[in-house]
Amino acid sequence: MSKKQKFTLFFIALGVAIIVASLQPAPGYMDADYYFAGGLRLSEGFGFTEEILWNYLDDPQGLPHQSHTYWMPLTSVFASLGISLFSFLPKFKAAQIGFVLIASIIPLLTAELAMRIFNDTNKAFLAGLLAIFSGFYLPYITNTDSFALYMLLGGFFLLQIISLKRDWHFLFLGLLGGLMHMTRADGLIWMVVAFYVAWLKREDLKFIRSTGYLLTGYLLIAFPWFWRNLQSFGYIMSPGGSRSLFLLNYDELFSFPANALALEHFFSSGLGNILLSRWEAILQNLQTGMVIQGLVFLGPLALVAAWKERKILTLRVAWFVWLFTFILMSIMFPYSGARGGFFHSGAAFMPLIWVLSVEGLDIAVSWLGKKRNWKIEEAIKVFQIGIITLAIWISGYLVIQKSSTWKTVSETYIAIETELESIGAEEAMSCWSIIPLPISQRQGVQQS
Repeated sequence: MSKKQKFTLFFIALGVAIIVASLQPAPGYMDADYYFAGGLRLSEGFGFTEEILWNYLDDPQGLPHQSHTYWMPLTSVFASLGISLFSFLPKFKAAQIGFVLIASIIPLLTAELAMRIFNDTNKAFLAGLLAIFSGFYLPYITNTDSFALYMLLGGFFLLQIISLKRDWHFLFLGLLGGLMHMTRADGLIWMVVAFYVAWLKREDLKFIRSTGYLLTGYLLIAFPWFWRNLQSFGYIMSPGGSRSLFLLNYDELFSFPANALALEHFFSSGLGNILLSRWEAILQNLQTGMVIQGLVFLGPLALVAAWKERKILTLRVAWFVWLFTFILMSIMFPYSGARGGFFHSGAAFMPLIWVLSVEGLDIAVSWLGKKRNWKIEEAIKVFQIGIITLAIWISGYLVIQKSSTWKTVSETYIAIETELESIGAEEAMSCWSIIPLPISQRQGVQQS
């Protein structure tokens, strides 16, 4: 791609991201507000602690207590950087800046991935445009949530697989795997697959040395967090995530006491209910894969290209990780997976899905054009304009819808907070952030 094309993608993406971010006065939903709250605490020097309770899975002994015992910390760390560097701005807007920049880089990363796989400038530019108008993900990637980070790291991970030429290149793959794990717990899957890649490369590279570099890179990122967990809980992994294996419905995330979530509890519902819940999660996650990740019309095109180019190592690895993630979010964690976990996890695959969609469009139009005697090159251009137009329309609609909803909900909680203050409910307000939304409008976390 030419520099002009790269600059064009970047500045269109930056403009779109700024518009989307400007429509978001607050995080607007629990995940984003939690990460933002964590970023505030870090920027104010309180470390990985919090004065809220949203579940009891880690057996909290009181407030404040250790934070990020269910969700991973990197998104909050990233939000805290924006708050600290741009302290003259409103806190939430400052936290958004880094995510806006990531949203501007992702199209360039997507285009580079297309160039590395297909070496076609036009396809790369079109894939970059699809990354800008990213459908269901566009309202979320400028928010203080893990979407943008996971999307960026997933794209870089796949690019690094293409670039593996020396043993020590696995060091960078390990670093990326560590960052992905610190972004989302299921990021650990990418590290497992990285070891598989090292095994596949064993004829060209030394397996022991490659895995040594891979593990070193991973531990450089993950070890400080494991040490923190070991000191706080006595385990390298916090207990919050593992207990969710034994849920019988989503609301049991809020079980008290949490030690009731055990193997006996899990089997008490009967095998039929256990299997039914997994089947329902499978159906929901398949829908998420087709409608959200595939944006309805891009998914089939991506599958066509993936099958045709199935011998490419990067594609085989990506679809293996996707299937592994799908199984994890449907069988092991069906309730959180179907309620948004698989949607979050899917962000890492989106750069490749956009790339494959463009290739799949060429394959499909060429095949259909031969049967109908079309002028194939002209037909491809028409369909390319068509999918971009659809992506823009769908993305714009979703941004307006989500932003309006989040604004309304945030204003509701602000009104509740104001009313509580007006009646002197200071004691209640000392733990106000048990309600997940109003934190987005505050300048700092209230001290008990």
